[in-house]
Amino acid sequence: MNKSNTTLFAFCALLAFVPFARAGAGTRLQVDFETSPLFSEASFMPGDTVIRSATTTNLTAESMPIAVKAANINNADGLGDTMRITISQGETILYTDTLTHFLNESLVPLGTLENGALARYDFSVRFAPETGNPYQKKSVSFDILIGISGDGTVDEGCTQDCGGGGSSGGSSGGSSGGGPTPSLLTGQGGSEGFPDTLGEILGAFTRRVIPKVSAPVLEDVTASGTPTTTSSQVASVFPVLNEVLGARGTCFAYWLIIVIAIWILWFIYRTWNNNWERLPQRITKQEFIEKRTYFFIIGLVTAILIAYLISYLCVIPPLAFVLALFIIWFFINHASSQNSHNQQDSTHAP
Repeated sequence: MNKSNTTLFAFCALLAFVPFARAGAGTRLQVDFETSPLFSEASFMPGDTVIRSATTTNLTAESMPIAVKAANINNADGLGDTMRITISQGETILYTDTLTHFLNESLVPLGTLENGALARYDFSVRFAPETGNPYQKKSVSFDILIGISGDGTVDEGCTQDCGGGGSSGGSSGGSSGGGPTPSLLTGQGGSEGFPDTLGEILGAFTRRVIPKVSAPVLEDVTASGTPTTTSSQVASVFPVLNEVLGARGTCFAYWLIIVIAIWILWFIYRTWNNNWERLPQRITKQEFIEKRTYFFIIGLVTAILIAYLISYLCVIPPLAFVLALFIIWFFINHASSQNSHNQQDSTHAP
C-alpha cells in the first residue's frame, strides 16, 4: 500500500466460523460481514448477479471517512474485465465499474460515518452476459478491505489503533474459470491479518459464445444483501436448453422451431396446390423437383436467419413476437404473390 498521505487501514480478517470482525481494545471501526466467507454462491454464470453486505460501525466519538480497496490481487487472466462490481448504501450507488478497475483503485471512498453510527454497504458482483469461451478456466482472486482513510502511514498488517487511523474488517473473494459445471462463488478467511488462502469463485465459466441475455444492470435496485433471484436470471420455457445454451440460445432455439415449423407447413401447402401435374408441361418433373428443392433450402436458410435476429429481442418478447409475425406474413405473402404471377405468365404464354 502507498504509505503517503491518504491510506487505508488493513482488515482484521474474518475467522472461518465467525461472520464478523471482533472489536478489541482501542478499536475504532468494527466491520461485520453478512457471511463468512463473504461470497458463497452456487451456479454463478454469465448474466448472474450476487449481492453480499458489510455493516460498519464507527466506535469513536468523531466522524470518520470510510473507504474500501482491494488487496492480494491476482487478475493475470483478465477475468475481472468480464465482471462489474457495484457498491451501494441503501438506494445510493457509491461506486460502479468493472472488477478490474476496482482492483486497480488505490482507494474508493464510501463517505463519512458519524460517531457511533452504523452503515451497511452492499457489494454486488455481476458476470457480464456476453462473456465468451476464451475466459473458460481463467481466474481472478482478491481480498476486499474496508477501513478508515486518514493521514499518516499505516501498516497493512495493523489490526488495532495504529496512528492516523484505526482497525478495520475484511473478507475475501474472487473468481476462477472452471469446467462444465456451474460456478461456485466462495471466499476464505484466516484467523489474523490477511487470509492464508485467497478467496475464489470456483467453476465460473462460459458455456457458449452465444451469451445469456439478461435484464439491465441492477443500478436502480435497492440491494438486500441476501442471496436472491434477480431479474438478470432470465426464466426459460426450456430449462434443459437454457442450462446448455443460456437464455439467448434458448430463445433462438424456441423461435427457430416456430419459424421452421411455419415454413414447412406453408411449403407443404404450396406444393400440394401447385404440384407438377397441375403445371403446364413446360419443364420436366426432375426440373420441377430441383426448383422446389432450391426453393425449400432458400426458405429454410431465411427462417434460420429470422429466428437468429429475433433472438436479439428476447429481452422484450412482445416486440419480438409482433416482429416475427410481420416478417413471416411478409415472406409468405411475397412468395405467394410471386408464385401466382409466375403461374399466370405460364398460362398466358404462347
